[in-house]
Amino acid sequence: MSLYDGFGINYLKKSSSVKRSESVYAKDLDHELLSEYEEQTLLRETQAGDEFAREKLILSNLRLVRSIVQRHAKPEMGITVDDLMADGVVGLCRAISGYDESFGTRLSTYATLWIHQAVARSHFLHNVIRLPEYVCKEMRVINKAESTLIREHRTPSVEALSEITGIKLEKVERLKHLESDVMYVMSLDEQVGKEKDAPTGIDIVVDENAQNAYYQVELEVDLDFFLSKLDTNERFIVERSYGIPIEMTNSEIGEILGYSRHSIRNKLEKAMVKLRRLGRALRGSVEEQIEAMENPIKVMTGEQEIIPLFNAADLPMKKREFIRQKRRNKTDEPDKNINQLSLLEYLDKQNQQP
Repeated sequence: MSLYDGFGINYLKKSSSVKRSESVYAKDLDHELLSEYEEQTLLRETQAGDEFAREKLILSNLRLVRSIVQRHAKPEMGITVDDLMADGVVGLCRAISGYDESFGTRLSTYATLWIHQAVARSHFLHNVIRLPEYVCKEMRVINKAESTLIREHRTPSVEALSEITGIKLEKVERLKHLESDVMYVMSLDEQVGKEKDAPTGIDIVVDENAQNAYYQVELEVDLDFFLSKLDTNERFIVERSYGIPIEMTNSEIGEILGYSRHSIRNKLEKAMVKLRRLGRALRGSVEEQIEAMENPIKVMTGEQEIIPLFNAADLPMKKREFIRQKRRNKTDEPDKNINQLSLLEYLDKQNQQP
């Protein structure tokens, strides 16, 4: 049988329909206490399925529930005793369902632990974020010590709280910080202010990624401009090679366009060379930028190239490039300036030759 069957769940439903200003438990707190014999008899009947016996047990122990709930109520935070009574009744129902005569104690002794546990886990006390019970227990010890210091007109510093509670100083600081973060959670849909048209939390939260979003849009516009200057096949190869909108291998692209994967690789390299030419032209002088905007195809294909692909003054010619050049010219004459000769110097040297 579920511990919510019978009176327990019906009583909770009835209490939830009553206005907050009314106390639904006040009229039920004057029931007579049960003797040990009456209590054991009702417990046996309850275990046999008698719901009227369960109801009488609950009504007779409501004063116990209220006395425990009063310790957890926080009127300064708007949490009244009536808010927590329903959770206390749930704990009492669990105690009644789990009680056994072999325990050798009265029901009130056994139920006290269950009521404490149920009330301590109430959503009224934990708000949105729920902490483990052992953490809440340590917080209650710290809060009790803080109240004691305030009554004694002493400053409730972290050092004083650590000395009274015996909890390490670092742990007290962490728990106080955790309590402030957990107990005072604000919803983004909650209005900030009492005005009718007051903004909500989401309206005043700063978007840290707003600037990045702007640059992302700007990047997409620039990317579309460059890709639009390529022909259909080249644009398709560049987009799929870089995952726009999906990433594909050279073989997969070749199957669609009817080329081999080596041809796709060569076409990708040529397309990237064209894009680099256009990008460098757009970063050049005003004349170069105008030429790039008016005749982008001429700039991308290298006709009357405005600027070289490489900065010859900064990039020295590598030794293997001279070796390849000499092989193409079928000459074995060694060049003494191989290690230091730059591309610009090499080109000037070639132009000076008759």
